[in-house]
Amino acid sequence: MKKIWIGFSSLFVVIGIVVLILGLRSIFRANESNSWPNAEGVVVSSEMERYTSSDSGTTYGAEIEYEFQFEDQLISGSRVKFGEIKTSDPGDARKYLNKYKVGNKINVYYDPNDLYESVLEPGIHISTFFVPCIGFVFTLVGSIFLAIGIFSDRWKLGASRRRFV
Repeated sequence: MKKIWIGFSSLFVVIGIVVLILGLRSIFRANESNSWPNAEGVVVSSEMERYTSSDSGTTYGAEIEYEFQFEDQLISGSRVKFGEIKTSDPGDARKYLNKYKVGNKINVYYDPNDLYESVLEPGIHISTFFVPCIGFVFTLVGSIFLAIGIFSDRWKLGASRRRFV
């Protein structure tokens, strides 16, 4: 049972670290996007996406697609901002659909080293911290349970010694 406990806890820690690293990378990229050049673009698609699962119910997201010209290339993108999340409130998605209507002229911020990495709202937003926070919680909880699994015998031994003193 102890090996299962330690294995499961270790898995939690590993998953947490991976998610934390991915989240921190997103924060780093979001911060970098503040200094990216921009080009005029146009919204080519703006739709409400509905996702249904038996676990979390229904969530909604705005699926915005846009194009911009760089020299002689037509580049497509779909990222509105770093840290986009789906929510159970369709009103959150509607805000973006109203802001980014098909045919609207927009500023597209693009990574000069990778033109296919683009965003409409550069910078760090509160939602950018969601993924690293989840990773941190997984790592913390997994570490606590891992410590319990590793040191539980020592704590029991220490408690039994105190009883006989």
